[in-house]
Amino acid sequence: MWAPVESKWQRAWRSFAHRHEITFLLVFSVILLVLDRSGAEFFQRGKFWLTDAFAPAVALTVRAGEASDALWFATQNHFSLLKRNEELSAQNSRLLKWRTRARDLERRLAYYEDLLDVVAIPDSSYLTARALGESGGPFEQAVILQAGRQDGVEYGLGVVNAQGLVGRIIGVGDKTSRVLLLTDFNSRIPVLMESGGAHAIVTGDNSNLLRLEYLPEGEKVAPGDLVVTSGDGNSLPAGLPVGEVIDVSDDTPVVLPYMQANRLEWVRILIQAAQHDIPEGDVSAAADAAVQNADATVQNNVQQASAREETLPQ
Repeated sequence: MWAPVESKWQRAWRSFAHRHEITFLLVFSVILLVLDRSGAEFFQRGKFWLTDAFAPAVALTVRAGEASDALWFATQNHFSLLKRNEELSAQNSRLLKWRTRARDLERRLAYYEDLLDVVAIPDSSYLTARALGESGGPFEQAVILQAGRQDGVEYGLGVVNAQGLVGRIIGVGDKTSRVLLLTDFNSRIPVLMESGGAHAIVTGDNSNLLRLEYLPEGEKVAPGDLVVTSGDGNSLPAGLPVGEVIDVSDDTPVVLPYMQANRLEWVRILIQAAQHDIPEGDVSAAADAAVQNADATVQNNVQQASAREETLPQ
């Protein structure tokens, strides 16, 4: 195939241009900068003409980049939603199993309570209140709540949040109240060790931890044991989560409360169900009625046992 023959001067120019192409580019760039700084009219017109000419292409490139980013984020979001949906489906399946289990246990509990003729414990209603801020000084750990006497708050009521017991009401105004936190030095809460059933008292020391005192002699506790309210004295309902034992190296075990004082925002005040007290003059009559009811129950149980024995085969 025939190829054009370069002359001596063409070869020399091409070699010179190849060796000095960077120099040419630098010189051209310097010339452009000088013209731009000088404000030459023809140069400014040329620059705007080039800008107008390439503006559609630049805009198209930008839109393509934005579309690509949107597609990338949409794809990531899609797969994230798929993964989250799988997690929620698995969680829903577990919750359905627990709901079935809870209903079964609820039916069993109702059956056994009816079988044993257990006296029902009055239910407690809840009043949700907002924690407005800390109260007192450096030697008192208390919080002001946006609920008071007008809302049914009374002295001594328990206060809980999503984690567990927060404290007890120690002051009530018309629209606000004050709750003494578990961790306050003056706090004393009767508790129960959920594992062994031993009764004790948790006390605060103005730190973030609690102390487990007045344990029965010889009672052993271990890290991880759960502590709940015992209900002694009818001051608080039984079974409210208090904390977890974290240290038993000392004579007084240390409990980490579930409640975190620095994260209190919304709490629930336990409004106890109304208790119907017996008038003082009717105490003897009530006692006589209770004895008569007990005698009737015993006689009824004896008659039922005799009837079952008669139906047995000889």
